[in-house]
Amino acid sequence: MAANPGVGAHQPSAVPRGSGPMRLFLVATISVLLIESLLLITMGRGPVLFRLPWVEITVQFFVVIAALGIAYFCVGRYRVLGEPGTLWVGLAFWAYAIFGLAYFLVIKGTVDGGAILNVPPNAADWPFHYKKTALAVLLAVAALARWPRGMDRNQRYPPILFSAIGLLCMLILALTFALGDAMPSLVAEGRFTLLNQGWTAAIAAVFALGALLSLRCYRRAGEVVVGYAATVQIVLAIRLASDVFGGQLYDVIWYFNRVLLVGSFCSMLLVLLAGHVELLRRQQQLSAVAQARASRLQVTLDSMADAVFTLDAQANVIDVNISGLRLLGFARKEEALGPLGEYREFLKATYLDGTPLRPENYTGARALRGETVRGFLEQAQMWDGRKLTLELSAAPIRGPEGEITGAVVVMRDVTEVELARIRATVARVTTAVAKALSLEDIVQQVLDEAAAALRADAAALYGADEARRQLVLLGQRNVPEDMVKRVRTISFDAPTLVARAIAERRIQVLEDLAKAPADLLIPRELGERFGFGSLTAVPLIVGRRVVGAVTYATFEARRLSSLELEAIGTISDIMAIGMENARLYEAAQEERRRLTAIIDNSPVGIMLFEAPSGRILLANKFVEQLVGRPVEHEAPMAEHPRVYNICRADGSLYPADDLPSARALHGEVILGQEVHFCQADGRMMPILVYAAPIRNEAGQITGAVAVIQDISQIRELERQREEFISVVAHDLRGAMTPIRGYADYLMRPGTREALPFNVQQALATIATNSRRMERMISDLLDVSRIEARRLALIKRQVDIPGLVRDIVQRSRETTRGHRVRLQIVGPIPPVEADPDRVEQVLGNLLSNAAKYSYPGAPITVDISPGAGEVMISVTNLGQGITSEDQNKLFTRFHRTRRAQEEKVPGLGLGLYIARGLVEAHGGRIWVESEPDKYATFRFTLPV
Repeated sequence: MAANPGVGAHQPSAVPRGSGPMRLFLVATISVLLIESLLLITMGRGPVLFRLPWVEITVQFFVVIAALGIAYFCVGRYRVLGEPGTLWVGLAFWAYAIFGLAYFLVIKGTVDGGAILNVPPNAADWPFHYKKTALAVLLAVAALARWPRGMDRNQRYPPILFSAIGLLCMLILALTFALGDAMPSLVAEGRFTLLNQGWTAAIAAVFALGALLSLRCYRRAGEVVVGYAATVQIVLAIRLASDVFGGQLYDVIWYFNRVLLVGSFCSMLLVLLAGHVELLRRQQQLSAVAQARASRLQVTLDSMADAVFTLDAQANVIDVNISGLRLLGFARKEEALGPLGEYREFLKATYLDGTPLRPENYTGARALRGETVRGFLEQAQMWDGRKLTLELSAAPIRGPEGEITGAVVVMRDVTEVELARIRATVARVTTAVAKALSLEDIVQQVLDEAAAALRADAAALYGADEARRQLVLLGQRNVPEDMVKRVRTISFDAPTLVARAIAERRIQVLEDLAKAPADLLIPRELGERFGFGSLTAVPLIVGRRVVGAVTYATFEARRLSSLELEAIGTISDIMAIGMENARLYEAAQEERRRLTAIIDNSPVGIMLFEAPSGRILLANKFVEQLVGRPVEHEAPMAEHPRVYNICRADGSLYPADDLPSARALHGEVILGQEVHFCQADGRMMPILVYAAPIRNEAGQITGAVAVIQDISQIRELERQREEFISVVAHDLRGAMTPIRGYADYLMRPGTREALPFNVQQALATIATNSRRMERMISDLLDVSRIEARRLALIKRQVDIPGLVRDIVQRSRETTRGHRVRLQIVGPIPPVEADPDRVEQVLGNLLSNAAKYSYPGAPITVDISPGAGEVMISVTNLGQGITSEDQNKLFTRFHRTRRAQEEKVPGLGLGLYIARGLVEAHGGRIWVESEPDKYATFRFTLPV
């Protein structure tokens, strides 16, 4: 069924605007009126020379007839186009015609020199001004009118308005004639009174203003009738103005005025007549177009794959397309026509769950009751034995007044399609959940897909807050705003269907909300206030935990098939998993944002490296401040020393394989390795690097983390401290030299015997402690030189086995109580070294071995060659060294817990100095120990 386009619509383009002819008419009219006015003002004063008795009567007759004709055509045009201004123009000329007819009846000379109606002389002139006043005011209103608009709804308005205007005009005339001589005079002694002139001037002004408004309305809205009315307003405005300026009655110009008045009215009448003819012609064209469209529509319907049935208001099938005949199994259209109730005989329709479908619930019958049905599914047992699943849609056909004149029903066989559709929807929901990372994406994508799958008219998705035992609305589709405010939060214990679904942990279905239990408040309100027919609530459960719920509502009461219930369950499981994944993702994102904030604002540099390439995955702001420019994330580990100017203390580039990050990628844990950044101005920035590998659950290295600390200020403070220690140690050595010298002098043989025994003991104590003090001062000086990198070595070719034998012999006093065994493995090449410093290192190791060995346990010294180096090892049997102490053993002032507990004398500088001396030779020193068994110190000297 096709609606008639344009009926009741505001279409100013239905008739040509005619702006060219109207402009010419306006120019000609104004020109003639201006000439007439000039003649009137200059020549028209004085008494009337002559008047033909029939002229006034004839003019008034034509004017009344023309006004009635204009009113008639205006009403007709309004009924077609619905232009409100056109109706008010008709009302203006209707009022003018009524007052003009009254004036015609009271004009003297109409019959036997008198008038048809005899009225008091003063009252006879008033209808003449009434008609001009009514025309001026109503034409001005027409230019401003916005009501009534449209034909379909406003058929009753024209007769009501015309009757009201007519009654008002007749009431005014009746009062005027009844008052008689009490009315003021408009003409006295053949001249116009001041009241006449003032009234005329006011009407002329209203006509002039109305003309401007009419032209504005014509340009804005394109209402042709209002535009042509402007010409009449201009004519009357200038004519009345000439009356005022003329001052008195005039002669020949009077006739010319009447001719223009009649001409303007007749011109407008002819224009409306021409427009009426044009409307008739267009109506015929539209009728022909409608017939052609109807033919094309029938062809289209017959070519459709869906079955289409047309019903009349009495529920009779009056038309069916070819697909409908095929679906029903009829050979001819006549077999399918007839009352809708008869379909029950050969089309056994049921709901999807098998419940019989009564004829009054057929989609066609519901459409005839005003419902619009979309996607209704039913089972059908055809008369030829076929079993089909049908999808039906229906809508009412309404007439011009909104009355239902019939219905159209579209039927589709979805026996195989329905199952495929649900499967496809489940697949789309699965894909959407797989792609969605945030809860917002779940709400936006999945809710629409799920609602479409179940053909729901409204849907709502809730998240569960188990701590507060309530559901929180996350998103909704088409839920009324008033209801949204009610259901933003729902308690687990609330009397609602969704709360019941949470409590029972299974799908809850209300097929007909009109029959909802009284204790379920919101479902009843959905049905009573908002017109919903059914409601389904589904809990969303992951494992044993409720993560939310989803509700679906339809405007029609419907039953869910087992297939639909299965689809709801599957979709709900997918949505629950998606919501849980989204929650975990958001928690991970929040943790990541928190960790990123911590890293970015950390007072130390933090870097993450990728394995095995060594690319930088993350570097915080502190690292960029240290480097002095943005970090290059794509640079491989091998390029890092060159890219970031990573150097050793001597200014040479740091080997990439020895970088703490590179070693961490190979599995090492680096604790406090010092490297340097070479600045552009040549300064060296010392940094301390801690690095460790990152392993996955399988133990594989997936990356490395490095923590970087700027120790420039620390190194500067250490430098100042070492300088201070150096100065103090030097001064102490100067003070200790005479003390030891005098003590040695007094302890010489011959001098010592002369002294009392207690003085001899005191001198021995002074000598021993002064020597010990000198050793401590020497250690402090060595530490100072090592820290300041001012340690001087006097190197020469050294026979290491011979040197070690001598050192062992000279250390007998230190190793007293322990047998020292020397073992030499293979030929030992000469070494370029400072023998005194080698003796200092080995002597310190022998001293430590003696201090921490079991009583009487042997001490073993091994010498063995290596690749470009010679390794010397000192092993003692004892309690060994814990792993905690091993990490700090070679640092300054560090003493093991055992040394502290047993109060072993020393400053904790010996091993630190030993490391400094060994590294100054270019070697390495380390310890190997097993608690309660042994400890082995090894150091190497390059060949």
